Amino acid sequence: MAQVYAIELRPALAVRARAALERSGVTNVQVIQGDGSRGLAGQAPFDRILVSAAPTRIPDALIAQLAVGGRIAIPVGDERSQTLVVGHKTGPDDLTWERTVPCIFVPLVGG
Repeated sequence: MAQVYAIELRPALAVRARAALERSGVTNVQVIQGDGSRGLAGQAPFDRILVSAAPTRIPDALIAQLAVGGRIAIPVGDERSQTLVVGHKTGPDDLTWERTVPCIFVPLVGG
């Protein structure tokens, strides 16, 4: 079973997420309280990164933590106009990007 890491900036929401996962019997998800824009360098590289909050630009830390062959899906834009962007890392310094659909997510808060 794959290991999943979730990052939540707000401590109270991280506690609630952990409790909900425990109640549901989910054992392969670890909720980390922290700044999601920084990723989790200590656990990288990741085969998949899914971001559920929108930065105005894709954080370099997330791209650096994506494994070769990995994919990232992230909404990018301001509070009024965002696009879901999907990236595929084809080499250590090579990424291809596809802008997919318009969307609206909460802003990514952090460094």
